[in-house]
Amino acid sequence: MSNRPIFPRNLVCRLRHEKNNGDRPIRLVIHEDDGGWTFLCGEADHSTDDDTPDYKWISVGVLMDRDRSISDNADLVRGFDAEAESGSQP
Repeated sequence: MSNRPIFPRNLVCRLRHEKNNGDRPIRLVIHEDDGGWTFLCGEADHSTDDDTPDYKWISVGVLMDRDRSISDNADLVRGFDAEAESGSQP
């Protein structure tokens, strides 16, 4: 059994969803200074219009159902991020 930290399935996080409705892999994981988590596709083609809802709240369990490799980032230190190279997961 591994001693590596894991995400609780019911942990609520932010997902940038304007262009990421399941069709893009998560390539950028951010562990916010306040302890929150944000998951992004890592692309720069999102709207910056203040009226556009950029994020949705989602459980990490839903994301892990799509891609279990995101759990590899559960030990990421607060205030840091992990970004994958093109074609791989962070």
